[in-house]
Amino acid sequence: MNFDVYCDESGNSGKNFLDSGQPMYVLAGIMVERNQSYRLRNRIIEFRKECYPDQEEIKGSYILKNTKGQKNANILINSIFELGIPFFSIVEKKFMLALKMVETFLDPEYNKNLVTSFTWMNDTKKRIGQIFYNSINHSRDVFGEAYKRPSLELINKAQEELSGELEKTKNSLLAELVTQADTEKIYDEFQIANNSYSNGALASINLPILNSFFQIIERYSQNSMNTNKVRLIHDEHDKYESSFKKIFNQYMDKKQIDSFELEGGQTILTSFKKLKKFEFCNSTASPIVQGVDIYASFLNKVCSKIFLRQNLSPEMNKFVKSSIGGVIYNNILEGSATCEFIVSDWFNNKLYYEIEGEELEDLSIPKEDIIKEFLVK
Repeated sequence: MNFDVYCDESGNSGKNFLDSGQPMYVLAGIMVERNQSYRLRNRIIEFRKECYPDQEEIKGSYILKNTKGQKNANILINSIFELGIPFFSIVEKKFMLALKMVETFLDPEYNKNLVTSFTWMNDTKKRIGQIFYNSINHSRDVFGEAYKRPSLELINKAQEELSGELEKTKNSLLAELVTQADTEKIYDEFQIANNSYSNGALASINLPILNSFFQIIERYSQNSMNTNKVRLIHDEHDKYESSFKKIFNQYMDKKQIDSFELEGGQTILTSFKKLKKFEFCNSTASPIVQGVDIYASFLNKVCSKIFLRQNLSPEMNKFVKSSIGGVIYNNILEGSATCEFIVSDWFNNKLYYEIEGEELEDLSIPKEDIIKEFLVK
């Protein structure tokens, strides 16, 4: 069978990882069998006619403003889940920026004190990212500005302040390592990230998360016995559309099917067997994309509330338990991943509390000595 995945994003702030008004970024999608997509389309049209007859297009930003709209959204999303498979990526921008700092100052290409194999140690990098997240404050702001508008002066300042903040929190090894990074090479790399794709797409949050989303869909499709070909349909994106196509075409141009394994067993695919097409459509003409917009917007809204330590409404609580917790539970039950979380331990704990009503146990604080084995002897 052939499938379509309709997707949309919420919380787009491009290269700005420090947008206080949009602390989270979400990319969400619904996979539906192509021959059955008309049923999903008709269901969303019926919802619009019944609940919002005066609206030509239903948007999450409009519907989710009040309790009645959130109740309607829960009804619609549960209905969508009956006909399609939900996918999502949830990103805490503050944590992703901490990971960017790890990738920058602790990249073996720019730091001669780290062995080359550290490049692929993603799990270890996430633990170090957690140390950065817990330890830093002002250096993150300086780095965020340097990343947005590359400047050697700002990169040097971020390096100095990051090292100082790590030293103050008794992470002396990491503090010393950070000072050894070659900031001139880092500056050159930042320039490439900002200029090699149109509108600085390579430096944005959008492109790497979309790339990861491709991987999730392809891995899921390869593990599904009844999946033949998959087409991804994204809402129109004026700023990054050409860059999205460019990154997808790199997979299509690969003649050899290949992959490599990261630390922890995650497989990165370098070409695709199932995901064969990537298209864009205007949401006005696609009721399914409108439905996905509401789904992505609701994910972003509740996660932003959790991040900002604000209380959730009863309808938001219902959404968290069914449309986030339910997806996680199904992933565990089926042994397949349809979602990813790029979030801090703190946020993960808060989300777990909203789903289960209790705190996570055994939330250990990472230690900086996890990096010792990757140092050049």
